Amino acid sequence: MISLDLGKLDEIKKKLKLNEPDGEWEERVRLTPEEIAEREAAVHIKVEQEKARLRREELAAERAAQAAEEDAEKKRIEKEKKAKKARQSKEERRLRESYNDLPPDLMRVADGLIRRAAFMRVTLEDYEQDLSENGYVEMFTQSANAPPYERERPVARLYGTMNKNYQSIIKQLADLVPPAPVLPKVQEKDEFEKLLAKKKEGNG
Repeated sequence: MISLDLGKLDEIKKKLKLNEPDGEWEERVRLTPEEIAEREAAVHIKVEQEKARLRREELAAERAAQAAEEDAEKKRIEKEKKAKKARQSKEERRLRESYNDLPPDLMRVADGLIRRAAFMRVTLEDYEQDLSENGYVEMFTQSANAPPYERERPVARLYGTMNKNYQSIIKQLADLVPPAPVLPKVQEKDEFEKLLAKKKEGNG
C-alpha cells in the first residue's frame, strides 16, 4: 500500500498541479498501482461509451435531417410534376379548340399530335426559362489539370432538337385542317360594264 503523511500532500499536489478535491486525491494516493489502473480503465470505458452514445445520437440526427431533405425534395418534384401536367392539359384544350370540326378519323390522328405538341410546348417553355437564367454555354474541363473551356450546355442542345420536332408536329396539325373554300374572284371588268349599262338605261 502507498501511504503518505498529510503534510506532503500539498507539496505533491502543487508539484503535479493537480486540481482534484482533497478527498479524491487522498483516496488515490492510498491505492495500489493496479487499483489506479483499474479505475483509469473504468473511466476510459465510460468515456468511450459516452462518445459512442453521442456519435449514435449524431448519426440519428443526420439520418433524420437527410430523410427530411429527401421528403421535401420528393414533395417539390411532385408539385412541379402536377403543375407541369396542369399546364400541359391547358395547352391541349387550347389546341383542340381549333380541331373540333374535324371528322372523327382525322380527330384520332390529331389527338396524338395535340398531346405531343402540348407536352413539347410546356417543356420548351421550361428549357427557355433555364436558358434565360443560366445561359447557353458553361465552363467545362476534362480533368483537374486541363484548362476549362466553354461548351454548349446539354439543355441548349435538347431545346434545339425539341423545337424542330415541335415545329414539325405543328405543321402536321396545320395540314389536317381542311383548306378554306375559295371565293369566286370578282370580275372587275364585268362589274364595270354592268354599271355602265345601268347608267345607260337610266339615261334612256
